[in-house]
Formats: sequence, C-alpha cells, structure tokens
Amino acid sequence: MNDSSNSVVGVIFFVCVVVALLIGYDLITIVATAIPGWVYTIFLILQMITGAVIIKVSKEKTDDVIGTIILMMGMWELLYRAL
Repeated sequence: MNDSSNSVVGVIFFVCVVVALLIGYDLITIVATAIPGWVYTIFLILQMITGAVIIKVSKEKTDDVIGTIILMMGMWELLYRAL
C-alpha cells in the first residue's frame, strides 16, 4: 500500500473509533458504575499504556493522534473518578 491509501485507512479508522466512542460512551459509563472502582482503575491504566505504546510505535501522524486521544481519554476519566 502506498502512503496515500494508508492515510485514508487511518482517517476512516479514526472516524469509526470516534463514532463508536460517542455511541458507546453511555454504555461505558453504565458498565463503569456496575464494576468495582479498582477494576476500572486498572482498565484505565491499561488504556493509557495502550495509548502511549501507539504513540511510541506509530510511524504516521494519524496514529499519533489516535494514540494521544486514547491516552487523554484514559487520563481524563481517571482524573474524573479521582475527584
């Protein structure tokens, strides 16, 4: 695959992730209230590690953006739970 098709695939993937997160956010919130806090905290830490790994191994700008969003979402949710 050439660079332009990789960028298109990355953008499509990014849009799908954003739409899925917007649709699933209420579901995630409902599930998060049903499970213990420490389990959810471990999940958020794993999410932040995943975002950091994506940023570290990515070779394209699109992947950097996706990794940053994953990392920031985990940090934001962890901060929200802490307050």
